Amino acid sequence: MVGAQEIGAALRERWRALLTLALLAGAPQSVMVYKGLERSSAVNLGLFNSTIPVLILVLGALLYGKRIRLREAAGIAVSTAGVLAILFQGSLERALALSFVSGDLIIFASMLMWSVYTLRLIDRPRTLSPYALVAVMGTLGLLAATPMLAAEMLLHARARLTPGNALTVIYIGLGPTLGGMLLYNFAVERVGAVRAGVLVHLMPVFASLFAVLLLDERVRAFHAAGFALVVGGALLALHGSRKDPAQDARLLSSRPTET
Repeated sequence: MVGAQEIGAALRERWRALLTLALLAGAPQSVMVYKGLERSSAVNLGLFNSTIPVLILVLGALLYGKRIRLREAAGIAVSTAGVLAILFQGSLERALALSFVSGDLIIFASMLMWSVYTLRLIDRPRTLSPYALVAVMGTLGLLAATPMLAAEMLLHARARLTPGNALTVIYIGLGPTLGGMLLYNFAVERVGAVRAGVLVHLMPVFASLFAVLLLDERVRAFHAAGFALVVGGALLALHGSRKDPAQDARLLSSRPTET
């Protein structure tokens, strides 16, 4: 177990790295997603979310010199096609009718932040367990997001907290936010940024499955085609791909010296 002394030491010695991670993937990043959704749509969010594996691959090459493997690039391209098939319901007309609004820029910026966070996870203080890391990041992120909350309350009417939306907030906090962050950090630690990023494309697959199970929606041909492309592309990208120790060394060496 990591005690208060270890957490305190990590905050004193590596506060810049911890603050960077908290800003990239903590509360501020989530605020940008929800703020962007006010002027965008769930389809556009899904579209931009599907760019994460591509961004991880490209940014890893541009910023850290990670070699792009042909199998990884091909797998990500195939799985991206599957995501698009699900998002646009297999309709070219829907794809051509896609339009972008101001909120999309905010959402895309948040996806850039998440991609950089994935690559920078190698820089986390090794004295902190994954649980302690998420706790510290959550605290720092909450502090950073507090001014945004204050501005929202001053400029807009306060939201009414009913039992229904209170349960929604609790679920979002404990499920996708806390649970998802812990599992994602574990994955990046064990399989590397690119392999973890590829599996982000499974999100619309699971969303569709839950819609069928919980909302009585029907499985259609585009679902099956999208599932096959996503799973096939992920398997192609992951097959023979291993965590790259050389990348870890480059990431660590690129970290600014902290004083």
